[in-house]
Amino acid sequence: MRDTVISIGKKLAGKQGAALFYYAGHALQIEWHDYLMPLSARPGNAAAVAREALDASRDNPFSGQASGRGLAQMDASPGTLLAYATSPGNGLYTQYLLGELRKPAVKIEDIFKRTRLAVRSASGGRQIPWESTSLEEDFYFQPPAKSALSPEELEPDPEID
Repeated sequence: MRDTVISIGKKLAGKQGAALFYYAGHALQIEWHDYLMPLSARPGNAAAVAREALDASRDNPFSGQASGRGLAQMDASPGTLLAYATSPGNGLYTQYLLGELRKPAVKIEDIFKRTRLAVRSASGGRQIPWESTSLEEDFYFQPPAKSALSPEELEPDPEID
């Protein structure tokens, strides 16, 4: 899993591209560090987690050795958006997220707002997704069609009320 993430990062380096990393699996927090656990990971204790997991859900099999329940707070670095399903039941989150991702000309923030509303409604308020973002520009997975008008034609005419 770590090698795959590194490989994708190398492919994007120096390019003006974007990557969507979607992980629907188990994760845990130990000493304020979050770890994504691949299916093949079988750590025998908390110290082995860092060797077998990708540093980044909810239940911790090493409950006596954890610093808290759930994931540690993680702020998005510049130009990123982190989204969390927040509680068990990722299938519900995935269903609505995929539906929103298919819609053209929708800003990424709107994708996640709509997903959050749908998941909260469908779960009766038991699951409320959230995001941490530091985006500074609009981002679209499927950008809107370019207008046939020039930028000057889109500006309002000062002589028209």
